[in-house]
Amino acid sequence: MTASVSQRSRRGMERSSSGRPSVPMAEAEASERLVEAQPDRRRSRHERTKAEILEAAWTIARRDGVGTLSLREIADAVGMKAPSLYTYFGSKQEIYDAMFAQGWKALSERVEWLESDPPDDPFEAEAREFFAFCTEDRPATN
Repeated sequence: MTASVSQRSRRGMERSSSGRPSVPMAEAEASERLVEAQPDRRRSRHERTKAEILEAAWTIARRDGVGTLSLREIADAVGMKAPSLYTYFGSKQEIYDAMFAQGWKALSERVEWLESDPPDDPFEAEAREFFAFCTEDRPATN
């Protein structure tokens, strides 16, 4: 006599349509969690690759100037072909935009202290911080 569905569930086993035991429920649930986690892992890997691409772009820009950036050189630096960059950035302009966003964030973090401890002349203090920020990370001169 065959066991009812509730009896099979209580034993922790599912039965396939052929009636044979299949994957234990605990393993099936673990497998489902793994499948659900994969998009997060892929997204995380995608973000790490984007960060690597941006770091390569910064390295090239620091060395040769931002005007010399080429998709081919960036791709070579991260070990991929230039068309593969379009998986991460829609265009070279998007790479520039991401670099600008990183720079703006770094500058904003740098001048935050001005809000908490305002100097006598906030314009001069912010201008000095901006100038220092812009000149600290210049490309090497030949």
